[in-house]
Amino acid sequence: MKEADTQNPITQRYEFRIESLQDTEALMALFADFLARDSVVNDDVHLRRVGLMGNHNNGKSKFANGIQNALGADDVTEEIAESDRHKQSVRFSEKIGVIRHYDAGLRGDFRLKSAADPDFWDKYECGLDLCENPAWEKEGDFDFLFDIEKVDRRDRSESAPRDVTIYVDPVYLKNENFLNFLQSAQACFSSPESDVLSEAPASYDM
Repeated sequence: MKEADTQNPITQRYEFRIESLQDTEALMALFADFLARDSVVNDDVHLRRVGLMGNHNNGKSKFANGIQNALGADDVTEEIAESDRHKQSVRFSEKIGVIRHYDAGLRGDFRLKSAADPDFWDKYECGLDLCENPAWEKEGDFDFLFDIEKVDRRDRSESAPRDVTIYVDPVYLKNENFLNFLQSAQACFSSPESDVLSEAPASYDM
């Protein structure tokens, strides 16, 4: 997470049960609305970073695409597709600025060129990073980590129920926009341990 917080490995964890693809889209729409509102109120924040964790076929791209769609991302400036279901791109949103969606676990010809550019964000005033498989990312200062796990790992359908754990940079615990998002999400989805303090996954420096 932010440099000031790297000495404190404890972060807040919120858990939700997502029952369907529609639930995924609904949760990501709420999260995208928070991001858009916060970018207006706290316009001094240059970049917000979201990491998406989970095993293969757990739906990381679905969550990333749900955020982008809710933010009205268009005007693709770069795109690469490992498959029809797994695309990486750089897009623009009127609500939050540039959105870079990439998979840090990919290499070579499958890697989004902009993801390998250390000066990428110096070119833009503000934006959003959506990083799949953030354990492979050298720059591990994420604001949010989504850990996505299917309830039944044998279910390969897009609408399979999933348990989603959101790890949050402690600075957002006093953020009114984030607290409003959390209140709305908890009203819509089950959150069995919504106020449990937990250490972030050992592979990530938040």
